[in-house]
Amino acid sequence: MTALNLKDGKIHGGNRYLIDEFKMRGAYKAFIKTLLFTAISVFLISYPAHCAEIKVGSLIRDAEIEDTMNLYMTQLFKASGQDISKLKLYIIHDPAINAYASLGHTLVVNTGLIMKCDNVGQLIGVLAHETGHIAGTHVVKSYGEMQTSQTVMIASMLLGAAAGVLAGRSDIAAAITMGGMQVGQANFLSFTRAHENAADQAAAKYLDRLGWSSAGLYEMMQKFESQELLSSERQDPYMRTHPLTKERVNFFQHHSNKNKEKGLQFPPDFEEKFQRMKTKMTAYVNNPQAVLNKISSSDHSLEAKYARCIAYFRTGEFDKSSSILEDLIEQHPKDPYFKELKAQMRFERGDIPGSIELYQEAIKYSNNSKMMQTVYGLALIESPQRKHHEMAIPVLETACKYEPENPFVWRLLATAYGKLNQTGKADLMIAKQEILLGNYDRAKGLAKRAKNSLHNIHDILMANEIINDNFDDEDDNE
Repeated sequence: MTALNLKDGKIHGGNRYLIDEFKMRGAYKAFIKTLLFTAISVFLISYPAHCAEIKVGSLIRDAEIEDTMNLYMTQLFKASGQDISKLKLYIIHDPAINAYASLGHTLVVNTGLIMKCDNVGQLIGVLAHETGHIAGTHVVKSYGEMQTSQTVMIASMLLGAAAGVLAGRSDIAAAITMGGMQVGQANFLSFTRAHENAADQAAAKYLDRLGWSSAGLYEMMQKFESQELLSSERQDPYMRTHPLTKERVNFFQHHSNKNKEKGLQFPPDFEEKFQRMKTKMTAYVNNPQAVLNKISSSDHSLEAKYARCIAYFRTGEFDKSSSILEDLIEQHPKDPYFKELKAQMRFERGDIPGSIELYQEAIKYSNNSKMMQTVYGLALIESPQRKHHEMAIPVLETACKYEPENPFVWRLLATAYGKLNQTGKADLMIAKQEILLGNYDRAKGLAKRAKNSLHNIHDILMANEIINDNFDDEDDNE
C-alpha cells in the first residue's frame, strides 16, 4: 500500500503521495486486475434487473449482501487479530460450492457456497476456516513454493470486461466475466494438508473466542465427505482445493459436540440476515419465473415476499413488485435495503429526484453503508441539477476512500467534477483510474493536462507524482 497516506485532504509525512494506493505489486496485482470493477451497475445494484441475465463468473455487488458478509467477517477478523479494513471481499456468481483466500487479505466467495448453506453456522464455519488461511499467510507460503508453475495461472485469468469503465458509462458491462476463473484457481490456490489442519485449528479457536458453535463447519465437512468417492471433475472446487481427511472431520465432530454441551449459539439476528441474503441472491441469479413457481401462494413470510418482489422486478412487472415492496416498507419502515431497492426502481424508471431522497434515507438507516455511497453518488451525478453535482463530490470522495482500488468510483468522481466544469480535477481523477487499469502513459498525459488548471497544492503535488513516477520500470522489476 502506501508509504504515505492522504487523509481528509491533508498530507501526512514523507514524500510519497496517494499515488502509492494505486500501485499493486506482483501476483496480487495480477489477481486484482482479474476483479476490476467495470461499473457500479454490476448486478444487484442499479443495472436494469428486469433484462439482466447474470453470467457465471460475474462479480456480484450489493449493499445488503456485502454488509451481511462484512458483519460476519468483522467478528472473525477481530477474533483472529486481523485488521478488517484490509479485507478485500469478492462475491462471484458461480453455482459451485467454493471460497478461497488469496493474497493481500483477499477472500473470494462463490454464490454457490452461500446458496447451498442451510444455515448461518455453515457459512460462518467456512469463513472462519478461510480466515485461518489468511491469518496463517498460507497463500503467501504456497505461492512461494509454487511460483514458477503457478504465476501464469493467475495471470491467465480473464483481465475483465472493462468496457464500462473505459467508456465511462453506467449502462455498459454490468459485470466482469471471469471466464475460466472458477476452475483456474484450483491448482494455484490448493492448500497442503498441513495448511488445512492449521486453518481448522485456527477456525475452532476463533469460534471459541466468539462463543459461536462449530457445528456448521462440521456439517459442511460432512457434505464434502460425501463427495470423496466422486471423480475430481464432479467434486465441488472447494473439495479439490481444500483436501479433506478423516482426521479433519473427526476433529470438528468432537469440537462441535463440545459446543452442543455448552449450548453455544450465534447472535440472534445472524440467521435472519443470512436467510435474507440467501433469498435475495437466489432471486437475482436464478430464472425469475422459476423463482416465482417455487414459492407457495400460501407463503407470506418476509423471505417469500422479498423473493417475489425481486422476481417481479426482473420480469418487468413493476406494479406487482412495487406493491409488495410498499408492504415490506410499511412493515419495516427503517429497513435500509428495502429503501435502497425502492430507490433503485425509481432510478431505473427515470425518477432521479425520488431515488436521491430514498438513497439518503437508506444510507441513514444503514449506518452509512459503504456500497450505498457509490450508488447514491451515481444518482446525484445523473441529476440535471447543479446542487446535486455539488453534493456528489463529498459522497464520491467517501466512496473512493472506501474502495481506492475500484476504477469506476474514480470515474464517477471525475464525472462529478466535470459537470461542475472543474476540468483539472476531472482529469486528475481519470488519471487515478488509468493507473488502476495499468494505462500509465495515458495517466501521465492526463496529469500533465490537469496541471494547467489546478490551483490546490495537494492536487498539483499529486499530478507531479503521477508525471514523474516510472511505473513501467517498477513493473519490470516485479
